[in-house]
Amino acid sequence: MQRAIALVLEYLESRAPVFTRLLRYHSKIIHPTNIAGVEIFSRNTRWHEPKYKESFVKLALADDVAFREEFAPEIIPISILATKDYEIHGHIKAPIIASSGLALSYIPLARLSLTDSYPLPFFRTRNISGTIIFIPNIENYFHLMVDYLLPPICAIMREPHRYGHITFVMQRHFPMVELFGQLLNDLGISTSIHPIGKFDRLKGGVLLFGGSEPRDSGAAFAYPDEMRAIGNLADKYLSASKPPSRVFVTRSKAQRRRITNEIELRDVLERYGFKTVELRFGNPLEQIALFRNAEIIMSVHGASLTNLIWAKTARVIELFPSNLRPKHYLNIAAQMGLEYQPIIGSEGDNREDFIIDIEEIERALSR
Repeated sequence: MQRAIALVLEYLESRAPVFTRLLRYHSKIIHPTNIAGVEIFSRNTRWHEPKYKESFVKLALADDVAFREEFAPEIIPISILATKDYEIHGHIKAPIIASSGLALSYIPLARLSLTDSYPLPFFRTRNISGTIIFIPNIENYFHLMVDYLLPPICAIMREPHRYGHITFVMQRHFPMVELFGQLLNDLGISTSIHPIGKFDRLKGGVLLFGGSEPRDSGAAFAYPDEMRAIGNLADKYLSASKPPSRVFVTRSKAQRRRITNEIELRDVLERYGFKTVELRFGNPLEQIALFRNAEIIMSVHGASLTNLIWAKTARVIELFPSNLRPKHYLNIAAQMGLEYQPIIGSEGDNREDFIIDIEEIERALSR
């Protein structure tokens, strides 16, 4: 039924866009680099460097064979757009280019899904001023940070006097965004939070929107210099109590990608001085403190490892089922200059749960 509704709406959007705009349905996507005035710069990945090569090859799947053979530096294009030609609708997970009715997105698709953009004809228009950073209602912490928050924040870090007052427009409450607002305030950049309800339409001011476009989606993070500066700003807010130096991030209460023999693993890690933690994303300072000065961080592949952006000198041990080996956190570790080691377990089941080789863990910790 949902697919049938989507097809009808897509047809109407193509043939009768005036009607679908009355319904506030905007699904067709325009890429930011197709808009006049977009600024583009680039960064290099670091996972081609000798100390990361073995890890890259270990994680590479069949589609990486050609790249493994070349193993050359990869340039990551990053684009930043500042535009007044926009609207933000509270029920659509992307800004809308007002003049065309197209959704502004880096997603490599033709349209937003029906769940990300659905008809909602009633609205109230609100005007806003200053520079706008839009944070949609998303569930994944990696995408919140890397796709939506860091690109505009890092643009502001590079040119702190260019953008004036910053307003974070948020479809849901994110404590990490509030913390970033405070860190910008510490730089002398005024900020505010503007919650948006699903019946609201915002316009006015300048929308600051950006993102990276690597060949491999695992290399989306490309802001190491800015994150080191932001991390230094965050230091003064961290508790005086000393966090553990060896951290194991558990996924035991997650719905998927759990370690089947985690109890046995924890027994071993306890002998090596590890503390098992379950991250609570409602407390950003707790997350930062755990990663900031850690000696070793071990975790199954998952969004918690996005917090490597805060780490200074940690050794990272990432655990994988053999049939799921993304390189997102290898890239972050490499960009931040951290030591990195992947350990591959058994094949994951239909929930991606898997068994890890305890002897291999002990060998890694003994070296």
